Amino acid sequence: MKLVLNTILLFLVISLCAQNNKEKKRILDLSFSFSGLGGDYVTNSMGIQLDAEVGISSNLGLQCGVRYIFDTPKHKNNGFFTINVDNLTGFLIDLELKKYTTSLLKDYLKGGYLGSKIVYLFTKTYRDNYQTIRHKTGLYGIIGWKHIASSGFLCEAYTGIGMQIIFSRSNNNPNKNYYIPIEFPWSKPYSEGIGCYPDITCNFRIGWRIKYKKDLLK
Repeated sequence: MKLVLNTILLFLVISLCAQNNKEKKRILDLSFSFSGLGGDYVTNSMGIQLDAEVGISSNLGLQCGVRYIFDTPKHKNNGFFTINVDNLTGFLIDLELKKYTTSLLKDYLKGGYLGSKIVYLFTKTYRDNYQTIRHKTGLYGIIGWKHIASSGFLCEAYTGIGMQIIFSRSNNNPNKNYYIPIEFPWSKPYSEGIGCYPDITCNFRIGWRIKYKKDLLK
């Protein structure tokens, strides 16, 4: 929770600094991420993720996203791609720094961009009456495109590659010598151990661009 608060505080500080720039830089892009619907992607979970982007300069943007992850008991199965768990809760925070390569002064923070993305994910769940805590940290390079309609409606898509570190530990696990499910597609046990793996990321967002004047902030 402390990490969440520190991340949000950092984003707000940068946002307030950006508000002191020229008129063309006073925008706020709010969006919904469809990638958040997948939860943590290795369990029977789903999520809701909201994002916000502010301008640091005429072609540099900072985006912050927060995802709430929750259990979906009705979607349990014995499939190869997901692990069945109970009472899952968690969150994800990601920060993206984007350099827009096609933006002009009249097209502020839109079009094609290159960037970097850092992700932190935390989940807590129960399986066979023992608790599992799972952490994931990832760093990616991304390439994407953002379209802003004249009405302010926005849509954005990106993809990227990077590396991730996954760490899991279990409490009061009576079955440490018994079978523990493996995270697809890696050989890492879900409830134990640490590993570093390559990863891919992609997302599609829809949202709205808000423009505001300086006197509205007084």
